[in-house]
Parts: sequence; structure tokens; C-alpha cells
Amino acid sequence: MQDSSTKLEIDRVTAAKLINVSPRRLRQLSNEGWFKASGRNKWSMVAVVHGYVSFLKDENTRTGKAAAASRVTDARTREIELRIARHEGQFVPIDEHENTCDELTGLFLTMLSGLPSQISRDKRERDRIQAIIDENRSRLSVKFEKLAATATQN
Repeated sequence: MQDSSTKLEIDRVTAAKLINVSPRRLRQLSNEGWFKASGRNKWSMVAVVHGYVSFLKDENTRTGKAAAASRVTDARTREIELRIARHEGQFVPIDEHENTCDELTGLFLTMLSGLPSQISRDKRERDRIQAIIDENRSRLSVKFEKLAATATQN
């Protein structure tokens, strides 16, 4: 015996209002096979509601899969952009950049340390030059620390 709730029939406009779509969209969903009319301008209320719920569930599944595929595509695009930038010399990994800066700074400091003996043989003059160099190295060190702190905050 059929349940009396499956026999409830409504017209097209009422069915569309029931699921909050236009009558045209109701026809599209019906043509896509989510539910069928039970007769001319007659729709089973239960079939319309069940079919529309199934449609929404399927749409959510498709949307979730599409979003995941979009994230994968975005990640691949980003990876390709980084490879191209590196190949064109527009991109240097941060660790490579930091190693180069450390190496250059070390060479510069070594050069500065040798200056007093290259400038004078007089011990007092060398000590005076070394004091000037040490004072400037300290000022640079403070500035580098401030720049490093700013860079880590960003």
C-alpha cells in the first residue's frame, strides 16, 4: 500500500516555490532527471523535495571536488612560476641569499681587519685605525640587527 504522502500532487508553480527556484529551473532539474512530473502540470511533492535534496548533495560533492582540484592546480601553477623565475634569475631561495650575504660580510670584515697593518707600521696609529674600524663595525652590527628584526616580523 502506498503512503498517502507520496500521492500529494502540486502544480509546477507551487513545486518551484516549494524548493525556492523558478518554474523554468524546476523544468531544467526535471529534464536532468532529478525528478519527474507525475502528469501534465502535476508534480509529486515528495519526489520534488527528494530529488532537489539529492541534487543539492550531488552539487556539494562536485563543488568540493572542484575546489580541491582548483587548489592542486593553483599549487602546480605556483610551482611552475617559481621554477621559471629561478631559471630566469629572478628568484633566489632565501637560504641561498643568506649564505651569499654571510660570505660577503665575512670577506668584508676580513679585509677591514687587515687594514691597520696595511696603512701603518706604527703600533699607536694601527690601534687608532683599529678603534675606528671597531666602532663602525659595532654601528653596522646594530643596524643589521634592526633590519633582521624587521625582516622576521614581516
